Amino acid sequence: MTYDIIFVENERASAAAGGGAERAVGESIFLANLPANPKVFAFFYPGDADTEEVENRLRALGERTGANLFVNLGTLVDPDYKRAVERFSIRPLPVLVVTAISPLAATPDGKTAFVRLDGKALFAKPEALVRTVEQLFNLFLGERISQAVVVGWAEQGKAAVASAAERVWQLIQPVFAWAAEKDITVGLATGTIELKERGAK
Repeated sequence: MTYDIIFVENERASAAAGGGAERAVGESIFLANLPANPKVFAFFYPGDADTEEVENRLRALGERTGANLFVNLGTLVDPDYKRAVERFSIRPLPVLVVTAISPLAATPDGKTAFVRLDGKALFAKPEALVRTVEQLFNLFLGERISQAVVVGWAEQGKAAVASAAERVWQLIQPVFAWAAEKDITVGLATGTIELKERGAK
């Protein structure tokens, strides 16, 4: 069963329920052709860096977590790569973005929390990096990040965005004790992430 990944602008919607066999790891799967109905995503774009060990460990993590986490080893020829760059403020490569469907990551006004890892020093330590991705996966899946977003959103106006991001950062900071803060970004992307069955209205 094939699903479309949809960035819903300024609108909250429940994720569509999926069925059938679930894939855990994608090799150069276009964002418009994700083949599963996962709850958490890890989008990896290696660029021209030698990231073979990182990729192997990410594959193993994807297989271990099954349908709950979809690990996509992305490609720069993806027609939707430009959208990913804009949504997640991707700059240097390699980059790894961890995010989730709207119930686990969305703000009340339709933004999506994500964690972006793009410091080259991170990718020099594949074991620690992928262990960190697994910890982020657990924080998203266990609704810890969505709870941090809700608490931060108690602020009013523009302060809510900064407060939500700060709450998420405070939550994940212990996970990154081994890394430099400049290599990690907590952000709120415009739009929520929904999966809709291909052909569904």
